[in-house]
Parts: sequence; C-alpha cells; structure tokens
Amino acid sequence: MSQFTWILTVLSVGVMLFSFVYTWNLARGQKKVKENIDSKIPIQVQEHIVRRNPVFLGYIMFVLLAILMICVFAMATRS
Repeated sequence: MSQFTWILTVLSVGVMLFSFVYTWNLARGQKKVKENIDSKIPIQVQEHIVRRNPVFLGYIMFVLLAILMICVFAMATRS
C-alpha cells in the first residue's frame, strides 16, 4: 500500500476508536444520571432506535465511505 493509503487507514481507525470510546463514556455517564433523572423518550425515537441515533448513522456513513474508497482504490490499481 502507498503511504497515502496508510495515513488514511490510520486516521480512519483513530477516528473510529475515538468515537467508540467517547460514545461508551457518554453512555456510562447517562446511566449514572438516569438514576436521578428519568426523562421520557419521544415515541418516534423509541420506534426507530437505530435510525434516530446520530452515532449509529455516523458509523454507517463511515463504513459505507470506507467500502467506497476500497472499491475506488481497487479499480484504480487494477492492472
């Protein structure tokens, strides 16, 4: 692989790890707060948990973009 590809790979894995750790810590914090405050979740969000969650949408967009880049690089380096 070229140096550019390695840099993109390292950056994308770093972003993914950071977002996972950030989400994990945020969820743990909400679990602690939930004991004190119990707010009602809107019905639309309850029905569509994954589609309404921006973290999941971010992961899905990242995976689709990574697959697209892999396909583009595979087609470009074909001999």
